[in-house]
Formats: sequence, structure tokens, C-alpha cells
Amino acid sequence: MMTKLETILNSDFIISFGTFLEEKELKNSIVKAIENNSAKFVYMHPIDNSDLKPFYTQLIKYEVGSEEGICALLLNTFTSNCDENVRNYIDDLDLGYISAESSAGEEEFEEAFENSLDAKFKTLIIGSDLANHERIENIVQLITLLKKYNQDPFHIQHALTVEAVMKWYAKELGYGDDAEYWGIVGLLHDIDFELYPEEHCIKSQEIMKERGIDEKIIHATASHGYAITVDIKPEHEMEKVLYAVDELTGLIGAVVLMRPSKSVQDLTLKSVKKKYKSKNFAAGCSREVIERGADMLGWTLEDLIQRTIDALKTFQD
Repeated sequence: MMTKLETILNSDFIISFGTFLEEKELKNSIVKAIENNSAKFVYMHPIDNSDLKPFYTQLIKYEVGSEEGICALLLNTFTSNCDENVRNYIDDLDLGYISAESSAGEEEFEEAFENSLDAKFKTLIIGSDLANHERIENIVQLITLLKKYNQDPFHIQHALTVEAVMKWYAKELGYGDDAEYWGIVGLLHDIDFELYPEEHCIKSQEIMKERGIDEKIIHATASHGYAITVDIKPEHEMEKVLYAVDELTGLIGAVVLMRPSKSVQDLTLKSVKKKYKSKNFAAGCSREVIERGADMLGWTLEDLIQRTIDALKTFQD
């Protein structure tokens, strides 16, 4: 029996549904299938992934929370040879309504189906992290909030980057069971910044309280504004990590863009430190905040930078 990655590598038609494809091996397997098999790739997610734009054949965006409806549209499109019970079930669905509510057009699924017609080996990738999570309703609510208050792709990408880095640190520091929680804090930490920059880490508390978000998440996200806009001091190790890496991920990202390879994979501590010392480089990334975060954690600046580079290498090219 082939492994998951082997299955993808042998595919000539791939649909990914409900996963942002942060797992590097998974993403690389899809890219190799495209390069080696001329595979057609349909990426389905509420948020576009800029790293995948050069590779996907088609993007189908849908509303957060409409995954059940998307399943129905997939079922209707790709199950021409189904038994009578399944066909009756599909016929009873109001697919037009489902399409409108999910913001995914039936014609988009028809296009995906047409792209699959000549394929001999088709693969559907389901986002297990979302589908199997015990707090799926909460996660859907959180992602909805992210999309409501952040429209700029840069801010969404930053949120997703900090989410992944926070998950890595949770596992690295012995909090593996809480990795999803650390990730959620990273995902939502700048929820108010795009619309309310002057009230950053203040407005976020109001937004989340109104929606009944866990008080621990509210405190954690607000604490990264300590000594900047709020007096909520980071207390838990997770809050100190967020405080330290928020600005740092932005600075490292800027360093990567300046490199010929445009890749974090060959990035060294020395390269980051060289740019770090230049005050005019990525001036919006506060060195004072980064260093204060390192001090909170009891780490050297070099240790913090190296760990964060290591974290980024696990999910970025």
C-alpha cells in the first residue's frame, strides 16, 4: 500500500480541501506531481495561499463554516455513478442555495470536474487538522473573525505565519498538547491591526469579548502589545514567545526577500544578524520589542533568532 505522499506523487489530478497546506512535505509532493505528471491541482480553501499561486490550476474559495455545503457540491459533481440512495439524497438538496451560501459557484465545480476527465489517478486531500479537531466550531468562528477584520493578503499571511511558528514553539518547549491553542493565539494576535491600528491590542479585546472568545486567548493576544499600547504583561511562556516572535518573523521575512534564493531554507543566523544591525532595514520591525521578548524568555538574541529560523524552515520554502 502506498503512503500518503506516494499517492500524491503518482497523481495526475489533485484536490485539496480544507487545508492551507503548511506541511512542507505535503506541499512539495503536490508540486512534484505537477512537474512530473503534469497534474492538475484544485486548491479549495477560504483563504488563498500566495505560495501556491504558481502551481494550482484552479482556486475555489468558499465561506468559512460552509464546509458541509462544499462536501455536498463535491458529491454532486463527482459521483455520477452512485447508488439510488445517494442520488436521492443529492436530488433533495437545494444546491443553488448551498452554492450561494458558500460563495462557491456550481460552475466552479463543473470546471474542476472537466479538468479531471483525462486523469487516471485522482487524489482528494482533506484537511485533517480542521476536520478532526475537537473544537472545530470554535476554530471556524476564529477563522471567520480573521477574515472579517483582515482583508489585506499581507496581514492574513502574517497571521498564518505566526500561527505556524507558535505551534512549532509549543512542541519545541514541551507544550505539544497545547499546540493548537498556541496556534490560535498566533492566528488572532493582530485581529484589530488592519482596521484599528491606533487601538491595536485594545480593540481586539472588545471584538473577542463580544463573541465570547476564551478569556485566556483575549489576554494572550493583547499581551503582545505590552509597553506599546497596553499594560497587559506577558506572563505565560506562550505569551512571551508571541511577544518575541511577532516582530521577528516580519524581520526575517524581509531578509528572505532580499536573498537571491528568496528562500528561508539557506538562511543563516549570520545573515539575519547583519540585517538586524542595520536600523534602516525593516525599520517597522521593532528591535526593542524583539530584545525585550528575548529577555522575558531568558534567551540570548542569537538563540531566539536561530530558533525562529528553524521554525520557519519547517513550513516555508
